[in-house]
Amino acid sequence: MLSSFASQYYQISLVLILAAFSIPISRKIAVADIPILILMGLIFGPFLGIIHHSFAIYFMTEFGSVGIGILGIVIILYYESHNINFRVIRRHFWNIVSLDTLGLVVTALVGGAIFSLMFRAPFSIGFMFGAIISPTDPATLIPLFKRIRIKEDVSGTLVGGESIFNDPLSIILFTIAVAMVAPTSSYVSFFTSISSRVGIPLASVIYLLIQITVPSIIGIVVGFSVLYLNRLLNFENLLVALLLGTVLLEFTVLEASGITPFPAIIATGGP
Repeated sequence: MLSSFASQYYQISLVLILAAFSIPISRKIAVADIPILILMGLIFGPFLGIIHHSFAIYFMTEFGSVGIGILGIVIILYYESHNINFRVIRRHFWNIVSLDTLGLVVTALVGGAIFSLMFRAPFSIGFMFGAIISPTDPATLIPLFKRIRIKEDVSGTLVGGESIFNDPLSIILFTIAVAMVAPTSSYVSFFTSISSRVGIPLASVIYLLIQITVPSIIGIVVGFSVLYLNRLLNFENLLVALLLGTVLLEFTVLEASGITPFPAIIATGGP
């Protein structure tokens, strides 16, 4: 009988080993690896019971209070930030802004309206659902773009634009939804303090600017600081550990401050 400690590491080892096999399998059948990961999770989880359901829930949602999935996104975004051409971002800046803002808002409104009609719920509840499902995940696009030939302008616009603008705007939509449903919630205290002075429309704009500019500036400063320190001290092979620790620290501090950390992570990898 395995102890609880040994059982957890046994489960983690299985998850990592099985995940590694998704790459050669996806390469063989010429599809993105994300669907393969999902299918393998279903087979070795609910169907065969090799990876326990209770551990999977804990690992994905409660490990480190946020779940290993969020930490994985942090690592993926930082790694891919080195491949983002920021000249493309600057060239198509307004296209990215219009795509993300219009696309997210329309998706949230339409999804919210459909949810409200189907379940006969108030639109505020439906809009909360729409705000949750409206953002798309760059982790799905990244492996797909590696397997197909696509213009750098298109891939840079979609992946870079999503990484920088998608998450902050989706957080604002969800915050507005929470403010509509539970205006006294501590989760929206910062937003409600702004909206009580200037109203929800202007507060949304101010909140969006804060969620994008603050972490981006922090990420740029941290990125160039790490480069300077490496030239000064030369961390050699442990530079990877320094960078990983830095982006995780950024994630922790900004998340605790109520600011989305993803623009900071992307900006840190930019230099």
